[in-house]
Amino acid sequence: LKMHDSLHDSLEEKDNSMVISEEESVYLASKKEKEKELLKVELEYQKNLFTYALIATLFFAAIVGIIILLYLSLRKANKKLGDLNAMKDKFFTIIAHDLKNPFNVLLGYSEILTDKDWELSVEEKEDYIKVIATTSKRTYNLLENLLYWARSQTNRIIISPQTIDIAGTLEETMALLSAYASQKGISFNVNIPQPAEAFIDPEILKLVARNLI
Repeated sequence: LKMHDSLHDSLEEKDNSMVISEEESVYLASKKEKEKELLKVELEYQKNLFTYALIATLFFAAIVGIIILLYLSLRKANKKLGDLNAMKDKFFTIIAHDLKNPFNVLLGYSEILTDKDWELSVEEKEDYIKVIATTSKRTYNLLENLLYWARSQTNRIIISPQTIDIAGTLEETMALLSAYASQKGISFNVNIPQPAEAFIDPEILKLVARNLI
């Protein structure tokens, strides 16, 4: 009987141990599952955090890039504006200088023609009148240059190309400048083989020729 009780107790203790072991296994399995879930959540959080940090960095870099581009554009615009102002000042200086000389010629010869103290022959008067006429034409051309430049600054230039005689156009332009050139001891002629035609705006060709001469 004692042996039976002892065997019964031993089996009961073994059953209890097996129950405890099963419970521990279930607990450990549940614990591992929770740890996996926590790790998964942590990894997801880290992933989202990295994504948000990357987006914020790219956004910040884009803002900085835009600011740099705006700064460079503004700097370029200021430089261009400075260059245009310098060009404008130089242009007006040249125009003022070129206008001064023709007006001195016009005033000088006009005073001679209107001053009764000067005894001029008919030929001399005709020569002076020709000089005045030629100088007036040249001054008008200078004013046209100024007007052309002003239109170019406001993009209002209308180009009208056509087939023209190059030599004839250049000779016409040089004839207007011949009196002024002769005063400086300059002579020029047009030596272009005929026929010489070009498809160009004649006013632009005249402008280029006047500025070169």
